[in-house]
Amino acid sequence: MRAQRPRCGPLYSAPGNLEETGAATPAQITMRATEYTLAGRAMPSEGLSLDQMCQAVRSLGYAPNVFRADDFDVARALLHAAVSSGISPVLIITSKDGKYLHALAVAGMQVRSEHRRNLVHRLIDDRTGDVVAVYVHDDRFGPYLRAKISQKDGKNPLSLDIQLREPKPVDGPWRLSHILIPMPVKVRVSFGELRIAALHIIGRVHACRRFLMLNPVVTSWDSWIVRSHRYVEQLIVSEHEVSDSLVERLCGEVPLSRYVGVVRVQADDLDPIHVLLDTTGPERNLNCLAVIQVANSRHNTSSIADFLAKHYHCPTFS
Repeated sequence: MRAQRPRCGPLYSAPGNLEETGAATPAQITMRATEYTLAGRAMPSEGLSLDQMCQAVRSLGYAPNVFRADDFDVARALLHAAVSSGISPVLIITSKDGKYLHALAVAGMQVRSEHRRNLVHRLIDDRTGDVVAVYVHDDRFGPYLRAKISQKDGKNPLSLDIQLREPKPVDGPWRLSHILIPMPVKVRVSFGELRIAALHIIGRVHACRRFLMLNPVVTSWDSWIVRSHRYVEQLIVSEHEVSDSLVERLCGEVPLSRYVGVVRVQADDLDPIHVLLDTTGPERNLNCLAVIQVANSRHNTSSIADFLAKHYHCPTFS
């Protein structure tokens, strides 16, 4: 099936580029998922439980991270972070009447072409609010089915407007129940913990403004996880003017972990700042590796970047 043309923004794919591993067929996934739970034949299968899907993820060399999609903003942020990191999360969805359950793999997402503020606090703007839809893969319907994200009646659960037949046409949107994210075993910080760390960083930015007696400004953020060498490559080809000396100093002075969490902070008075986190350590001992000024055209950028670097005991690069 040919992918639909995005209507209001670019499409970001989830190629799974954190680790280069072979893809497993649906039959192989079913065999691995039911290896220790069925006494008879694994095929044909009447469906897999969430525990069985986690077992299949472990057998493929990944660590399954399962999140309940009870909160709309958190669920959307997890989807945005996972796809931005090149990971394909599995969505567990239920029909409107609760009779049918289904699982879909996310192949990409569509975001708005222009950022629209999504305030999770009076001065905190979550850029993941730009996600309009996700593109999902279903073995019976093919890849790149567009599922529009919505929130019905102002309630918390996230809904997906998508046409499926399970086993007959189902009316109404599907409700997102759980998100299963297969993570490399070396990554010990989940996307939920990365989000909490990002909110803490935003809090430090506002504290710096108060310390410097600057006017409060709405500050936006987003986050993702990437292999360290790929992050360096992204800096080199960035649309911002990142100097060669900055890249050389970063590679020469900072022992980057295999996977880094990137929290990007920006505001009207602040050029983009990247805070690099070591995701190979536990969340309780989360280590900040570096603070990077991607640009330096606004005078408050250096002051806030230095403040963050001193608070998190790491070097700053500009």
